[in-house]
Amino acid sequence: MKKRIFAAFLASISAIILVTFSGCTKGKDGVPNVAGGYYVKFKVDGNETKYTYVAGSINGLSGGQYGGGVGGYGSEIIMDKNSLLVTFSMSSPAVANTTYTNYQTSMPGNQRATICAISLRNANGSFFASWGDEFAGQGVISDTKVKFTEINTSSLRGTFSGTLYKEINGNSEKHTITDGEFFVLR
Repeated sequence: MKKRIFAAFLASISAIILVTFSGCTKGKDGVPNVAGGYYVKFKVDGNETKYTYVAGSINGLSGGQYGGGVGGYGSEIIMDKNSLLVTFSMSSPAVANTTYTNYQTSMPGNQRATICAISLRNANGSFFASWGDEFAGQGVISDTKVKFTEINTSSLRGTFSGTLYKEINGNSEKHTITDGEFFVLR
């Protein structure tokens, strides 16, 4: 059940990000302009990746939750390869310089979000996702962190990291995301 709810949430965030992209200024080839220095960059198992086709959104209250996402894509807006989504949902509006996690925490400046997840589609189209501590019984590491360092009406800036799995199983193929950073048009 939780897996289906999470999958539905990821699908809805993906749709929001695609709608966000549809409003971007497009060049003559139909691909969004990437002027302005916007990016999503991160390391997967130590190998750096940087996407310059990006978008972000923080939505108002819906169903008792505030949600949104940040997306980065390879050379084209194709969701089935070379893409990364950072999605989140929480009971209060996002606050700059607060670290949102997918696990319970009592550290000052950190807050457990309802959903705080990273999903990745690699060059082969394989899907990997982080999972919250509610799946700890499956042997997965719940260590996803997202921090907004700047939230304003035109852009979002922040950092992220976490462990992603091919399945909700600690024995499945996994990848570690480190040094994640984003600066996206809102």
